[in-house]
Amino acid sequence: MIAFVSDVMQIAGISGAAEVRDVVSEPPARPVDLVLLLKLLPVLEQVEKTAVSHLLDTLNARYLLISFPVASLGGRSKGMAANYEAQFETWAAGRNWHVQRFSFATELAFLVQQTNTP
Repeated sequence: MIAFVSDVMQIAGISGAAEVRDVVSEPPARPVDLVLLLKLLPVLEQVEKTAVSHLLDTLNARYLLISFPVASLGGRSKGMAANYEAQFETWAAGRNWHVQRFSFATELAFLVQQTNTP
């Protein structure tokens, strides 16, 4: 998948990089325009309770695209959207963020502009 993303960026003339990385033990520190955190944060939270806060504190990105599933693999909603939105609001509290919310049939997404980055 990373090779595919790299190829697409090259074909589209986008100067950038995609990489595989353990973001819990070695979060990236270099400045970037966009970080995609697609359905990742709930998983990180289960691995280590402080992993998400640590990652969000460490990322040096102008924008974050954070998404959450709104249904289980079996297709049931189980109140997931409300639960993840509340969790996101907890992580966003006290951060200098401008947030746009997007709701899709299968995902809840937040585009975050970190106003404290260059």
